[in-house]
Amino acid sequence: MKLARLHNISLKWKLLIPFLFLASMGATALFAVSYRFQASLIHVNEAERLRNQYQYFLNDIDFKTNMAMSLAYLVAGNPDVAEAFAKRDRKRLIDLLHPAYQRLNQDLGVKQFHFHVPPATSFLRLHALDEYGERMEAYRHTINKARETGSGVGGLERGVFGFGIRSVVPVFYDEKQVGTVEFGLSFEEPLLEDFKKNYGSDLTLYVQEELGVNRPKVFSSTLDKALLPIELFNQAFNTGEVVFHTAKLDGRDMAIIAGPVRDFSSKVVAVVEISVDRSPTLALLKRYGTIAVVIGLAGLALSISFVWFISVMFTRRIEEVVQAADQIAAGHRDARIAVKSADELGTMARAINEMLTSLEESRRKVRDYAQNLELMVEHRTHALKESEKTYL
Repeated sequence: MKLARLHNISLKWKLLIPFLFLASMGATALFAVSYRFQASLIHVNEAERLRNQYQYFLNDIDFKTNMAMSLAYLVAGNPDVAEAFAKRDRKRLIDLLHPAYQRLNQDLGVKQFHFHVPPATSFLRLHALDEYGERMEAYRHTINKARETGSGVGGLERGVFGFGIRSVVPVFYDEKQVGTVEFGLSFEEPLLEDFKKNYGSDLTLYVQEELGVNRPKVFSSTLDKALLPIELFNQAFNTGEVVFHTAKLDGRDMAIIAGPVRDFSSKVVAVVEISVDRSPTLALLKRYGTIAVVIGLAGLALSISFVWFISVMFTRRIEEVVQAADQIAAGHRDARIAVKSADELGTMARAINEMLTSLEESRRKVRDYAQNLELMVEHRTHALKESEKTYL
């Protein structure tokens, strides 16, 4: 029954429906491809932005390590400082360097200014004058390495006052190593807040809750809550991979990168999580989606208009041919079909015109034959009558 209805609909709709279906599918496919392409492009740029910020963070650690190293070499190369340290003159070192430490602490964020005597015993902390004398060779490996190699060592390391960026340089007097000097910068909230101020991203530093325990603990953060799942922390911490993911924070969509943070010996000691609000990205994606929809609808409207125009023109020519054929069937002998093209419709019009010509020729022959027949009958009748008169 449904097929019969389809067969009975107008030829115009038989032409329009397939074309409209194809136009709709084309517009939908165009929208889907365009939207997915834009989404992929935006996500790639988002990931690239986070990767760059992660690299900026690592570069910032290297920069602060080099700055602390430069300060340590500057102090170690001062003859007065080297002499006072060689003589173990704490008061002289305090007089020489404590004002400088206060200025460095205020202007550059230097937290530790520390002298050690071999093997790794605290001699003078300018940041904590009353705390000295403890032996640190068991856990302060930068001091051990600087003493053993006779050159500066810098990077991340945990000390008595927490996890920090530390640079240790040996001090020589009379060509003999008399100890080491250390500068340390904070690796906690101030560093993270400076990064957030410069790059607009939130940072969270994770360390292992306990040595050998694969569970993260927030060391410092610019956020009130942690976002990084345990499995992603373990992936970054154990394998050194950089991972991306998204999460919700107070109703906001966040894009997140998590990457390893290595100490002076290139060992992974922490994982940094950098997170940015995805609202601008999603708004841009929505905007591109709206533009794609508008373009798709405009293309669909143009396709429909074009197909409608072509269908109307095509069916109008058919209607003209059919109308002329109806007139011919009704006996209008002057009903000729105008041949407007050389296509199939033009061929049909020519064929009908030729058929009309043939019919007219046949009609003429029949008419002539009828007239001749009448004359022949009259002639034969007249001949018979004459014959009858002769025999009578």
